[in-house]
Amino acid sequence: MSNSNRTKWGEIDGRPVYQWTMRNRNGLCSKIINYGCILTELHVPDRCGEPRDIVLGFDNLKSYLSYPDSYTQLRAHETAADLVC
Repeated sequence: MSNSNRTKWGEIDGRPVYQWTMRNRNGLCSKIINYGCILTELHVPDRCGEPRDIVLGFDNLKSYLSYPDSYTQLRAHETAADLVC
């Protein structure tokens, strides 16, 4: 990983929700929040080398709280079984 940082993305019941942004040398950029370990953005280079977000998600915490059962959320516990060999 070439670069990572953490920013405050909101609050739930007075507790902070953070978003981590991680970038690598090849143009991949992921953004993950600690509310359910949700992948909010994944930017990958398209065939012309321009970064494109391929995650269908929300731009803010309020939207995730308004639609808790939305299929746009990717949670680690729901996909962990698929990653195990």
